[in-house]
Amino acid sequence: MFLSDSTAMLLMAAASVTISKLLDYDPVPYIFSATIMINLGGTSTLIGSPSNMIIGVASGISFTDFITYLTLCEVLLWVATISLLYYYFKPKLGRKKDLPEYNPWKSVENKRFFYQSILILALLVLLFFALDYLGIGPEAVAVGCAILALVLSNCDPSEIFKGIDWETVFFVAGFMFIIGGIQRTEMLDSLSTQLFQLFGGSATGATLATLWFSGVASAIVSNMAIALTFVPVALNFSSVNPNLRLPVTSALVLGTNLGGATTPLSGSVPMMAMGTLKREGISMNLSEFTKIGILTSAVQLLFASLYLILRFSLGG
Repeated sequence: MFLSDSTAMLLMAAASVTISKLLDYDPVPYIFSATIMINLGGTSTLIGSPSNMIIGVASGISFTDFITYLTLCEVLLWVATISLLYYYFKPKLGRKKDLPEYNPWKSVENKRFFYQSILILALLVLLFFALDYLGIGPEAVAVGCAILALVLSNCDPSEIFKGIDWETVFFVAGFMFIIGGIQRTEMLDSLSTQLFQLFGGSATGATLATLWFSGVASAIVSNMAIALTFVPVALNFSSVNPNLRLPVTSALVLGTNLGGATTPLSGSVPMMAMGTLKREGISMNLSEFTKIGILTSAVQLLFASLYLILRFSLGG
């Protein structure tokens, strides 16, 4: 919820592999489960995933709005997804064992900066909660905390910049230019009106169609591309029906996140998981990941459909 999904995957992949080695467990169920839960975990906060940031900034949905409208859904989805994963992987789980002596502090090279980083992360979250009162954008908070981290770490900024995923940065920037150009032609306005009429003018139909279209599309194409493409259309729904802004935006957030771990190629998190297994010399069963990915995504999207209908009192 409070770290980017790629960062969370790096942490959990390392922990899962280490614990599996210490206890002689098969790491596959734990890596796959971590992948699906990390993908789900970023749903209810503005900073939980890149697609959330795109949708939040474009729609003006604040950090607290994300939590207000989506946290309950995410927590309920945690319960449903963990239960499903447990029963699916139960035959492959190892028996309980006593953990060998292990001191994780040995891997922390700079404890002082470790504590400073925790404080910076806490400050970041607190400032995001206070955005409505500060009168600044989330990007200003993110950049400010990044600069603070750079100053405290004494790292060479040029070395940090070398590690930035510039391909993603330029992809998002370029895509925004393209979508902005299309939007200026009023093509998206016309498309939004036609889609709304296709749904029979139904708020329920527009919301559920947004959820399932973005969810299925995110299983095939990067969810960032889906968010960039569909957010103007979703926002234009509110010009047809002002009451649709929050339910349709929430549906787009849920769809782009829940569809992101359906196959090994759905997003960065599944690909990182497969890469971790490959580095450990563990055979990768793409069909097994796809099977559990489709199962969990379908259950999550069905549950999210029910949640949206009840949360926003949709009907007709």
